[in-house]
Amino acid sequence: MKNLSILITLIAIFISSLAANDTPTGLADPPKSPAAHDAQRRYTAAIAIANQEYKHALIAADKTRLEDLQAAWKSAALARDTAEIQRINAAKSAAQSELEKHQTFDNPDAALAGKWKVRYATGSIRHYIFAPGGHVHFTDENRNGRLANGVLDFNDDRAERITPAGDRLLVEHFNPKETFPNGIPLLGVAEKEQ
Repeated sequence: MKNLSILITLIAIFISSLAANDTPTGLADPPKSPAAHDAQRRYTAAIAIANQEYKHALIAADKTRLEDLQAAWKSAALARDTAEIQRINAAKSAAQSELEKHQTFDNPDAALAGKWKVRYATGSIRHYIFAPGGHVHFTDENRNGRLANGVLDFNDDRAERITPAGDRLLVEHFNPKETFPNGIPLLGVAEKEQ
């Protein structure tokens, strides 16, 4: 029953990741020409840049909000309005939490750092340790790899796309690597151990 639950969770996460993916999916016969691949690569790069600019804009807006609230707090303190000071303190606390949340997804290393256990749909299990800078250690085989742009690579013939899903990770294992990203992956779910 637990395996069925894991499989259902994997399918739900996989379907939601397909919906969120900015690549053309569902094509029975996707374009294979170099020009089509270049167009998709340029599009994906433009989306990545836009997402990064958006994340930086959120952080800048959070910092401005905190500065504005601090100025409002000073005005309330000068007016000796203790009730307003308390309301502003609550707003500052919420704004600080939002800033920290936005800084965390701007720096995915912070959220991924630690030991993770991956359970694949086949029942196999892997253990990874994610470290700052995109460094990943595959403890079961004592190998080191890199996580860049959501793709985990151990410099072999396989690749894994890592997609955060709440407090878990969706792991799409592509073997051979050449089947990434349009092939059918082996699905796995990773849970943080530490």
